[in-house]
Amino acid sequence: MSDESIVFDRAAEYYDRTRSLPADVQARVTDVLSAELSGRGACLEPGVGTGRIALPLHERGIPMVGADLSLPMMARLVENAGGQVPFPLLRADATCLPFGDDTFGAAYVCHVFHLIPNWRRAAAEMARVVRRGGVVIVNLGGPPTSMGAEIFQELTRQAGDQGLRPGATDPADVDDAMSAEAPLREVLVVPNTWSFTLREHFAHLEANRSAVTWRLDEDTRIRALAATKSWAEERYGDLDARREEDGAITWRVYEVA
Repeated sequence: MSDESIVFDRAAEYYDRTRSLPADVQARVTDVLSAELSGRGACLEPGVGTGRIALPLHERGIPMVGADLSLPMMARLVENAGGQVPFPLLRADATCLPFGDDTFGAAYVCHVFHLIPNWRRAAAEMARVVRRGGVVIVNLGGPPTSMGAEIFQELTRQAGDQGLRPGATDPADVDDAMSAEAPLREVLVVPNTWSFTLREHFAHLEANRSAVTWRLDEDTRIRALAATKSWAEERYGDLDARREEDGAITWRVYEVA
């Protein structure tokens, strides 16, 4: 399996439709992050993508800088900003950031570390480019619901236990990796209720719109998904039933020592 970071070129067209949050939840995320980032100076987002998190922060007055491996994703960011580049953007890998030490007052990542095999290097790079007293904030990502987590475990088993999430999956591992340069200070929590059907969940996977299946060959992906879908129907019943599950979007705040 490749050690390279995953590039989201293929997702640029549909990313916002499949990853966006309800407006009230997005506003709460922006409130929580802007309160932490305000007054710290320039803030870097590696994996800035289409600007789902960065653009609302920019609109709140946070001086943003975005980096991403995908030019199509950043092109969509510019479209989302009305056609003008809203803040500095550059093509860069999170594991090798093209900035000097102590360049930023803050940096954050959202749904990135779980897809980077060398995520520890990315974490170290973020701590390096943020000056002392600044913060590195991590939203690890992963299935937001308990059913989603169980389905992912079964899909991994059906795919032959291949590492569908090759990077960090346990917050404790990130805490440990950051402990020397930027110990954990607090965890910011944004409550959310997810409303979904398992039919919708599998349609997303079957359309290959989840990065966790991109490393599989097509035959394995189709076979593993079919088996997992049958397993889910037997375990949970009607795939079309509307379900709700309470949870939270968590942001771990590390303060650079």
